[in-house]
Amino acid sequence: MRRWFFRRRNSRLLAVFLSGFFIIVAVPSQAWAQISEGDEGIPFAGTDVNGDPVDIGPLLGNQVVVIKFGSIYCSSCVQSIAAFSALQKHHSPDVIKVVGINLDIYGAFRVKRFYKGYKGLVKYPVVIDKGLKISKQYGVTTLPSVVVIGKDGKVARVIMGYQEHELQDTVAFVEGLVGAKVIVQLAGTGPEDKGRLRILFPNNFTKTQQDAIYVVGQVPKPGVRISLTLNGGSRQEVVAKRKIFYIRTPLTLGSNYIEVSSIDAAGKRIIKAIVLFREPKLGKGFANQFPTYRYHLEKNEKLCSKCHDMVPPQTTAQNFMTITRSCLKCHVELGDKRFVHGPIMVGGCSPCHDFGSVPARYALFSTGADLCFGCHEEKKKEFARDYVHGPVAAGVCTVCHSPHGSNEKYNLRLPEGQLCTACHQKIKELSSLFTQHQPFRNGACTDCHDPHASDNPRFFLKGSGDDLCLKCHDKKSMEGHRHPVGVVPLFTFPGIRLNNNGELMCTSCHNPHATDTEKLLPKGECSACHTY
Repeated sequence: MRRWFFRRRNSRLLAVFLSGFFIIVAVPSQAWAQISEGDEGIPFAGTDVNGDPVDIGPLLGNQVVVIKFGSIYCSSCVQSIAAFSALQKHHSPDVIKVVGINLDIYGAFRVKRFYKGYKGLVKYPVVIDKGLKISKQYGVTTLPSVVVIGKDGKVARVIMGYQEHELQDTVAFVEGLVGAKVIVQLAGTGPEDKGRLRILFPNNFTKTQQDAIYVVGQVPKPGVRISLTLNGGSRQEVVAKRKIFYIRTPLTLGSNYIEVSSIDAAGKRIIKAIVLFREPKLGKGFANQFPTYRYHLEKNEKLCSKCHDMVPPQTTAQNFMTITRSCLKCHVELGDKRFVHGPIMVGGCSPCHDFGSVPARYALFSTGADLCFGCHEEKKKEFARDYVHGPVAAGVCTVCHSPHGSNEKYNLRLPEGQLCTACHQKIKELSSLFTQHQPFRNGACTDCHDPHASDNPRFFLKGSGDDLCLKCHDKKSMEGHRHPVGVVPLFTFPGIRLNNNGELMCTSCHNPHATDTEKLLPKGECSACHTY
């Protein structure tokens, strides 16, 4: 029997959502005096969500300070994180200092957990405004809001409840205060500028379950060198052969900050960034409220239809392969593997994808194992056992198997051993030990374990007790082995494995994976039991 647990999340909100903005309603009887341009910046100190001290007092009058007021429940506030993170990333904190002020005074744990999930993205400290003390000082009554303090210590700009184009104007204004030559711009903010770099797809602040995705963009002319950076780490570069470029990038689980940059005609570096969240196919506690990214929508395909035929041939029993070739013109990575899923090679894409689905075309006919069982019906009986592997029980075959193609047998996403230890991390740690069981060393987990289901309650083993070992270690090879098995031990050590009758078996003395001693014996070898 499988049990699914859901955590009910309750939260008391300080603000009311209205047309993309947050209007603060918990206002004290005494009106808050809003700070104005030309006023002296007001110093404050506190602790950020990581427990580090923050104090802007010493900064006022020495450098530019940007104070960003927001809430994790405000979509505009969340969407502006990437722009201000990019601003801080490309300017020393000694020149420009960005400080976030979070007004979610109820549920601080949830706020800290939110920012922990975006640890790789948020490049500035975020202070939870206890008692709304800082917000009162600056007269903030609407979110999102930004206050910019110049190098002279005076307020240079105040924006309460900004629109997207005001966000980009503010970033440009701040950079102008320090004479910056880098233009930081968040994809999807500000008016369109066809003379500069643009990211067309994927849409900003969306989510996907894909482990890799194409980033498609536009440049003013062919020959422009484009650089893509994922989460501030891995970098790829391409040269745009036309005005359109595309780069396929892997995605990490959780938040992915994708930064694309180029040099414009004036020699300035243009930076565009998007945030894409990758949800796992299996598990909980890793969800995101962003909308799901779908490329094959009419408005998206319209942009590409000027050069590409976006309508594949009509589906018939005779032209499945024609349809496949049409899809593979763009999805070239699906057909260049050593092992390709049968429908792609002999039946086309349409057995799994609905070419008539709306609003997003090519949706799957069904989800999870139900789609797979449409062809692999014989697997149902194999899975109808007492103990079922987690991904199989959840009906998510694609956790382990690629639905399109792979360089590994059975379309496994990774070599067998790597695939298993991607989840079973504790077993992976044993790979550094001195003596390793041959199947473990070779990454052949399925020599002993059934990857789908088993009637054996012990780790989906393909056999019981010594019978499993004797499939490889036959009786002839065991003739010199004189230690008794199948008897109740006279001596034991902590953690010793015994069969259901409390009797010795092969794994009572030998670790089935790896140890630092010869013959896979426990620490202390025989003296672990035989202390004499």
